[in-house]
Amino acid sequence: MVTRMIMSEGEIITIASGAYESYGRRGPFIVAKDFDLEAFVEEAKTTISEAWEVIVLMSQIPHLLVEQGLIAPMQCRGIYLGDYAGFDLGEERQDLDY
Repeated sequence: MVTRMIMSEGEIITIASGAYESYGRRGPFIVAKDFDLEAFVEEAKTTISEAWEVIVLMSQIPHLLVEQGLIAPMQCRGIYLGDYAGFDLGEERQDLDY
């Protein structure tokens, strides 16, 4: 079952793609106006013809959405809790790379 991906103005979102070592998450973003993400992606997919271009397009989607005024990047604090060895509280550096 496919659910329409309607983004509503004011929602806070992150955008993730990839798997394993190529997994990445961008954001957070605030949705600037209502839009259908599925329709946006379907339209964007018409610009590629080779299978290897899919991952490149996925990495460009956040930038394209910002460029079209559909989402806007937000500042946020990245808090690190630690790892298997124990708590090691800290703050992660946040880059606004979208």
